[in-house]
Amino acid sequence: MKMIKLVFLSTLLFSSCSMMKIGYSIADWYIKKEILSYVKLYSGQQKVLEKKLDDYMVWHRKNMLPR
Repeated sequence: MKMIKLVFLSTLLFSSCSMMKIGYSIADWYIKKEILSYVKLYSGQQKVLEKKLDDYMVWHRKNMLPR
């Protein structure tokens, strides 16, 4: 167990410069997970949510991140 913690902390330390990039790359997954924890969606609704969220994240990466 200590070895796992050591490897995790070492990885975290060495990748801390890119943590923002890593966090942002999984942000859409996390947002979907959070939304789905609050509401129950049917399959069609979930597909619409995923499409709209993916479109928003593409727009955000293109327009907002460069600022």
